[in-house]
Amino acid sequence: MTGRLILTNARLLPMDGRTDEIERGWIALDGDRISGLGDGEPPEGAVQDMGGDLLMPGMVNAHAHLPM
Repeated sequence: MTGRLILTNARLLPMDGRTDEIERGWIALDGDRISGLGDGEPPEGAVQDMGGDLLMPGMVNAHAHLPM
């Protein structure tokens, strides 16, 4: 992926220890990296409406699979 993509109108579970859920949030993607997230007005970029879908970190279990 190249350029900036903004995913809007999404439920976010940031798992940062400060908030439980952002009900109508946005995530900014620059290439293959998350460059920002929040609620309110999103930054400039190509926008994709998520229709209220839940976005959350992948469930990766590095403890069990890394040594294999």
